[in-house]
Amino acid sequence: MRRFFHQIPEPGWEEYLTTWHIYQHLKKLDVPFTFTIGKDLLNSDSRLGLPSEQVLLAAHRRLEQTEADAGFIEKIAGGHTGLMVTLESGRPGPNSLFRFDIDGLPVREADSESHIPVKAGFQSTHSGYMHACGHDGHITTGLALAEFIALNQDSLNGRIQLLFQPAEEGCRGAKAVADRGWMKDVDYFVSGHIGISQYPVGTVSARTCDMLATSKLDIRFSGRSSHAANNPQEGRNALLAAASCALGLHGISRHSDGSSRVNVGTLNAGSGRNIIADKAEMMVELRGENDEINAFMLDQAKKVTEGSALMHGVEHELLLVGHALAASCDEPLAGRIENVLKSSPLVTDVVQQLPLKASEDASVLMDAVQKSGGQATYLMFCSPTCGGHHNPEFDFDESVLSITMDVMARSLLALNGS
Repeated sequence: MRRFFHQIPEPGWEEYLTTWHIYQHLKKLDVPFTFTIGKDLLNSDSRLGLPSEQVLLAAHRRLEQTEADAGFIEKIAGGHTGLMVTLESGRPGPNSLFRFDIDGLPVREADSESHIPVKAGFQSTHSGYMHACGHDGHITTGLALAEFIALNQDSLNGRIQLLFQPAEEGCRGAKAVADRGWMKDVDYFVSGHIGISQYPVGTVSARTCDMLATSKLDIRFSGRSSHAANNPQEGRNALLAAASCALGLHGISRHSDGSSRVNVGTLNAGSGRNIIADKAEMMVELRGENDEINAFMLDQAKKVTEGSALMHGVEHELLLVGHALAASCDEPLAGRIENVLKSSPLVTDVVQQLPLKASEDASVLMDAVQKSGGQATYLMFCSPTCGGHHNPEFDFDESVLSITMDVMARSLLALNGS
C-alpha cells in the first residue's frame, strides 16, 4: 500500500487521485463510517497557498481519466481534497481523532539504481513530484488503523475519527479543517511523523518538542519596465526592490527570547538583460521558537518589504500562504500513549521526547483541540532516512510501518477500547 501511494504523489490541494484511492479503500471496509468530504470538511476561504486554477484543473482532469464517479469528483472540485471518516459506536466514550497527512512535494525523485524505489520499481510516476517526507507511510498507517477498526468495532466505545488531511507541506491545510469547527468536540487528538530523528527503527516518543511557529509568504513587487540604456530613468526596478528585500529579511535582528529563522527560498524577476525589470516574486518563510517570536519576525518582514518597495518606487504585495503554531503536547495524554509504547513488543526504545526543529500544521489542529478543552499529542516514529527529508534520495525503512500501525491500534484501544 505504501508503495502504491509512493507512485502517485500530489502536492497540497492537488491530491485528487490520493483522496479517491483513500476513499475507495475505506468504502470497502465493513464499517458504518460517515464520510466527510470536500466543502463539508474544509472552510474554503481558510485554505492557504492555493495553486492556480490551471493547476487545479489539471489535477481534476487527471482524476476524470480514472474510474472515479462524477459525484465524488464534484465534491473535491476546486481543490477541496482530503477526507475524514467517523465511527459512532453507540456506546459512551470519548471522541478521539487520529490525523494523517497525505500530500507530496514538488521534488523530482532520484533515478539512480541505488535508490530503493527505483530498484524495487515503485518510484514516482508523476514527474517532478515525490513523497519525500513519508506521508505515503502516514496514509498507509491511517488505512491500516481503519482496517483494525473494521476487525474490532464491537470492542470500541465513543466516537472515532480518522482525518486524512491535505496540504500539510507549507502548513496550508490544517487551518481550513480547524476553521470548519471539527476540533471543537475532540477529546483526544493523536498524530505523528515517520523519520525526522535518525535513531534506529523501534525508537518512538509520545511527545514532540521544538515545534516551531512559522509564516510562509509570497512577496511580489510591481514596477515599470523601460530600456536599460536608452531611458533607464523611466523604469522602476522590481528586481532591485526584491534584492533589497531579500537582504533586509536576512538582516532582521534576532530575538532575545528564543530562536528564529528566515529564508528567502526563491527570487524570480525580469525578462531580459537590457530591460528594467517590472516584476519580481519571492517565496519566503519565517519561523520562531514560539508564536510571539514568529509574530515579531512577520511584523519585521512586513516593514522590510514596505521599505524596499518605497526605496525603489514600486508597488508591493505580501500574501500569507502558510501558517503554523508552536504547539506543545498535553502531558496526561502523552503519558497514556507512553504506556502504550511500553506495552508494544515492536517498540524497542521509548524516548521521553524528541525535537522536531521544524514546523507542522498539525499544531493548528492541536491548538484548536486544546482551546476547546481537549488533549493532543504528536508522536515521533524514528527511522533512518536516505538523503534526508525533502530530498530527491529520500526513503525510509519500511519496517517502521509495523510499528506505526501497532502503536496507533494500541493507542485507539487505550482511549476507546472496552
